[in-house]
Amino acid sequence: MPSSTGILFDERFLDHDDPGHPENARRLRAILALLGRTDILTELTAIEGRAASDGEIMAVHRRALMEQLQILAYEGGGSIDGDTYVTSDSWAVVTLAAGAVLRATEAVVQGEVANAFALVRPPGHHATPSRAMGFCLINHVAI
Repeated sequence: MPSSTGILFDERFLDHDDPGHPENARRLRAILALLGRTDILTELTAIEGRAASDGEIMAVHRRALMEQLQILAYEGGGSIDGDTYVTSDSWAVVTLAAGAVLRATEAVVQGEVANAFALVRPPGHHATPSRAMGFCLINHVAI
């Protein structure tokens, strides 16, 4: 059994950003800065990410939600509710974030690493099958 911890991060996760919103790229930048001040990254195994497929996303979410998010991103972004926003980059980024969580899980299940941590954004655990909410566009955990 592998003894290493995997870590997954993609710079593109920072592209889903509304600096005036409480959930923004500063959260992830702060984590990365802290990790950079330690030698822990040298002890971790980097895992290459991937985007989640439409089929993987639709295993949990309704097509109407996917289309709503894609259209809103294509039109330049906007607010879904008081907590949840979309930017022009959000759809591409959220598929990468969901794929990163899937890839981290696959790496553990396939024995590449003992455990893994995916540093992703936007967050993804509050969204329901038909609704983005609570900062989350889709639910990476459920996918």
